[in-house]
Amino acid sequence: YRFGDQTFSVQSLLGAGEYGRVMRGTFGTRPVVIKMNVNVELREDVNETIVQTRLHCFLRDNGHKQADVARVPEAIFAAFVPGFGRVLGMEVAESSLLDSVERAPASSQIALLRDALLRVCRLLIVLQREFSFMHGDLHGENVMTRGSDVYLIDFGMSSARFKREPRMITSGRYDGTRFHSQLDLLTLITSLREDLGLSKHRQAAAWCDSYVGAFWTTVREGLWSGRQVKLPFGARRMVRNATEEIKRSGEVYYAHHLLYEEIGRVSFPPCEPTNLLRLLQSDWKRKPPPPLMRERFFEDV
Repeated sequence: YRFGDQTFSVQSLLGAGEYGRVMRGTFGTRPVVIKMNVNVELREDVNETIVQTRLHCFLRDNGHKQADVARVPEAIFAAFVPGFGRVLGMEVAESSLLDSVERAPASSQIALLRDALLRVCRLLIVLQREFSFMHGDLHGENVMTRGSDVYLIDFGMSSARFKREPRMITSGRYDGTRFHSQLDLLTLITSLREDLGLSKHRQAAAWCDSYVGAFWTTVREGLWSGRQVKLPFGARRMVRNATEEIKRSGEVYYAHHLLYEEIGRVSFPPCEPTNLLRLLQSDWKRKPPPPLMRERFFEDV
């Protein structure tokens, strides 16, 4: 396909989901990843590109290229391609964090997780301070790695406030959702714990659980026991509402909704980026937790 004086190609499919497909390609001689959104309005598509580009340019222009800070991929081109629709070509990241950890030897999985989370924490601290940024869909496959670099990707559910402009919400799904600085990291570590546990990487799952396990144990008791447990402030009504909706829908993936729109509004200080950064930096002093063998929250849901 022609794009101005350049040619770009679409080659092989890398992955697909409900809202898009990701393909390998080239732009001129440069390898790129090409994202094609589906079931997404034009406004949401454009907003996603704007948010990603603004964040990338801010980090580039302010020197946030240190090896210990996660990166935002460069958006290289956007186009409408017959047969594909709207596409966004961007900088290549090779593997999701979840895949990287699952392929790594058991002896190095926790070190890999810790290093990636340290970089994500530092990035979120910068972006939250500058833009009150919220990713909105942070899990083990939206953190990518390439060599020693770590990337945050997929800004289709994100929101940010640029300068004195109104808050930009990429997707209408989160209109009215209150910003919470702890939410993204709580979701990321919980999803990593679940996926690693399901793929039988129990030691790495237990390490993730050591950061979020106490919180979810309390929530689980509040969901299923019916007793007056010591939930965090404001959580009891949210848990009750979430329980009723889970019973009505019976959908396992409602757990993600539970994280973002119900439980996520409840304070969980260890997952505030600066607090988690401090915990991760002192993590080498901790003994490895025993492998995670018990039933997990998402399975119960």
